Amino acid sequence: LVSCSESSDDEDKPRAPHAFRRKALPVIYGMATSMSGIVFATGTASADMRLVSAGAVLLVLAVLCAWDWLWRLELPLSSWGAVFQGFATSLRVIQGHAVFRDFRWDPSDVHGLLVVYKFPGLQMFMLGMFVMFVSLQFYLYTSDWKEWSDDEDAVTAVAFTESRETRKAESLDEASGKLCRGSSLFQWLLLPVCMICIVIGTHIPLIQTEFTLPDVTWLHDAAAIERFEASHEPGIGHRFTDGDSYIDVITWLYDRRLPCSALVVSYNAMILPPLQFLLFFLILLRPSFIPD
Repeated sequence: LVSCSESSDDEDKPRAPHAFRRKALPVIYGMATSMSGIVFATGTASADMRLVSAGAVLLVLAVLCAWDWLWRLELPLSSWGAVFQGFATSLRVIQGHAVFRDFRWDPSDVHGLLVVYKFPGLQMFMLGMFVMFVSLQFYLYTSDWKEWSDDEDAVTAVAFTESRETRKAESLDEASGKLCRGSSLFQWLLLPVCMICIVIGTHIPLIQTEFTLPDVTWLHDAAAIERFEASHEPGIGHRFTDGDSYIDVITWLYDRRLPCSALVVSYNAMILPPLQFLLFFLILLRPSFIPD
């Protein structure tokens, strides 16, 4: 009985046609456009027409992806601009970190509108990558929804979705002792505690170095020198510590021309945890588009 009900729910769930093409075309377009730039630059610098021809083939592939999206799938131009350029930008950033090693921040004595300083340049970069990554993940999650289709069946799918949401809203009234469809108060209280812990963890020193400076003693005569040499008391030095957090480690890796390591550390420490907390929040909130 369980397998039959699950199969019937899967059959009733509206799906958009060509879901695989909706996911594959933006990725292929992003790879083609990001690779064509570096192939063209290498080919023109080395006067190698094979690389220039390869770059042209990649651009033709990108044009074919756009043509398939706009004319064959008949999807709107606004979705093409957001999805395709988002994948192209993200893959271009990953390619730049994998190929180039000379990423540098602008010096502090240079001023201008397009000058990027270490602060807040790094924070703005990670925020932009986080927003773009969340947007692309949301697209990949919704790419098989029937609402992406422009045919007449989309109206039926929307009506079906609204009726299903109405049934779910009626079932929510029965669970009056729970918050947001099954989530308890303890889970809501635990979520900000976990967020505070990850914020503290990313800002406490990850690498801590301790420095000890010796005391300087003035020996004015030979007797003082003899007393100092015969003394076995330990000296009292000046100690101070210096620690680097995740943010400091990321800037340190960029300064040492290790952009791949910096990108991995920034993703694991500054992009992935907020995304996980956002997913936890959506699971606890249980909006209408998340199934039970």
